[in-house]
Parts: sequence; structure tokens; C-alpha cells
Amino acid sequence: MIFNPPPTDDFWQLHEEIGKDNAAITRQLRGVMIDKKDPYYDRNNALCSKDWLKHLVRISINKHAKVQYHALKKLDFYQNWLLIMKNDLARKKPSGFLTGCGISIHDAFIPISDQKDFEEIRNHNLIFKIDWALIKFLGYIRFFMLLSGMIAIDEDNNFIPLRHDFKTQSNLLSEFDIRPLHDDSITKIDDDYLEGYISIEGMRVPKILVVSNSFFTFGYYHQFRTLNPPKILAIKLTRQNSVFLKDYFNVFNPQNARDYMEALHLYLKDTFKRFPPPF
Repeated sequence: MIFNPPPTDDFWQLHEEIGKDNAAITRQLRGVMIDKKDPYYDRNNALCSKDWLKHLVRISINKHAKVQYHALKKLDFYQNWLLIMKNDLARKKPSGFLTGCGISIHDAFIPISDQKDFEEIRNHNLIFKIDWALIKFLGYIRFFMLLSGMIAIDEDNNFIPLRHDFKTQSNLLSEFDIRPLHDDSITKIDDDYLEGYISIEGMRVPKILVVSNSFFTFGYYHQFRTLNPPKILAIKLTRQNSVFLKDYFNVFNPQNARDYMEALHLYLKDTFKRFPPPF
């Protein structure tokens, strides 16, 4: 099952990066922190502590410039962001970063066990809406990098891009089961997912380049797996307003992984044909 975004102009405008500068987002981020006057304040909740951001991001950078990886589970990532959103909506004067995203103060995840129940349609619709809200707030690229662990937040709430080795980045993708749209495999992402080369009409293109271009040009999907019954459910977000592709989605209407792979090959061939080997 795949959840596709509604084909409306309002939705696709969320993918535009115009006006999404770090300084403005940093100011907004500080404004959504739960404080003692807020309706959802709970001194026993880590989201209401000075370390609140560590429960919303997968990686942070401390005052000593040391990168810290947090053992943040995917469901916790979404549960925590939902609480931040509901708190903001319940304020007398909401910050406004959720305008038009479809989140409600009444939204809540259906209780989920480790072994089953994630097939509940309500949970998947809610996660899709949280993705949508965060893309509107952060911009597509910044949100994707946050979700996939490609970006960290420092103690001043600044976004810092990170460059991981292949194994670390593969593991970050695997933990949240994030895949490019040209990859429809059901096997677990392994340590060497980003290593090696792919042949594109005689050119040897590094796989890391193929995967990253697919993420930032076309979009991504992330999956949830259930054990009882065994099922894979996906939430898909495409970059219909990508500055690289312009009217690609409207003209070609891609339907499956093969369509995206063919488009990716054409894009990479056109991009790298001017370079000497190994491309």
C-alpha cells in the first residue's frame, strides 16, 4: 500500500525552498519549544527539558563540536514531533508553522505494540500529515536530510550538514527504512547499499551519486513493517516542483520504480556526459 499526496497546488508548493533560510527556521524552531506556560508542559517529559531537541533529531552537535548520535526510534521521532505540533496548536497564540497542514490537536497515534497493529490506516495517514507539516516548515531538502540523518542541529538550533561514511549513512537509511523511488526492493538495506558503481550507458556512476540524486531530484518513500500479519506499508513523497525536473511528473506521470530509474538514467547521463571517465 502506498500513500500518495493529494494532487493540489497547495501541497506541491510545500516542496519549494524559496525563503527557507537557516536563520528564519532557527527562530521558528525556538518558538515551538514547550515551556512552562504551555498546555502540554510536563516536567517529567524529556521534550520539556533543556535537551528537548535530542528527542526530535537523530543527530546533534554539542558545544564541543562533537557529533552525537541519538538512539531515536522511528515511531518516537513521529510521536515527539506530533506532541510539539499539538502543543503549538493548543496555544492561545500558535506560532503558525502548521497552517494548512491538516494536523489537529485531537490527532493521536492508535496504541502500537512492537509486534503488530501498525497496519492501522489512521497511523499511516497521521505520519503522512506530519511529514507534510515538517516539509512545509523546513523545506523538502532540509526535512529529508533531517529524517535520513544527513543533517544535525547544534546547541544554537542551527542546521549543520553532515558527511557520513557509506556504512554509517546506509545504517541511518536502514533504521528508518528510507528508500529512493527507483528502489522497490523489499530486502533490508545493508551496510554496502551506497558502495560501488552503476553502469549507465557506458558510464560508471558511483552508487552514492545515483541514490542521492534520486532522493533530492525525485523524492523518497519510507516504510513500516508489521510482523502479525507480515506486511510492508509505505509513505511516499515526490518532488513535483523540483527545479531540476519542472514538468516531469505532469508530462510523464511515473507509476513505478522502473519509471523513476529510466528518468534517473536520462538525468544522470545528461549531467555527467561532459565529464571524463570514470563517468
